[in-house]
Amino acid sequence: MVDKMRILREIDFEALWWPTAGELAGRRTLAGNQAYDDLTWLSWKDVARLLDLEKSFIERIDSSATPSEEMTAIEDELYEDPEGLLRLDLGVAACVASLSAMGCIPSSSCNGGAFGGYHLEAYPLVIFLADRASARRVLKIAERAGLGLRQDDGYLVLYSDDARKFLSFSAIALDNADI
Repeated sequence: MVDKMRILREIDFEALWWPTAGELAGRRTLAGNQAYDDLTWLSWKDVARLLDLEKSFIERIDSSATPSEEMTAIEDELYEDPEGLLRLDLGVAACVASLSAMGCIPSSSCNGGAFGGYHLEAYPLVIFLADRASARRVLKIAERAGLGLRQDDGYLVLYSDDARKFLSFSAIALDNADI
């Protein structure tokens, strides 16, 4: 967990960037992510599956006498089944899927080392693109889940001091999905 993180929710809806189909075609990077993978095909069914999987993994870690060893065991399981969490970090996978199901374009995510190991970010976050309608929806859900939402050069960034709040975001989004 990150100590004393300031949670803000500020969006300039006029400054959101939404790419054209041509801008996205064949894109290998997005928001500086050299390993960008287009996950916009994810559905609410995927959200439900990922949310259940993440909850079970996190419960295993939280109830373990040796959380770091349990995380290593989970990483080994995921290595054998890379599609389990779609090669996304534990704690943010269902959130990435939720954003995709809402019509957003996730570009990068990291759990900030919430469950150990080295990570590029200091705290859990998901960077994404959203149109105005989706951004308004994300803002409402972020408020309910206790996530911060900031803007960076047209991209939006969901962030938190606790990766578990991303599970709350996904559960709220799923409960309010237009399936």
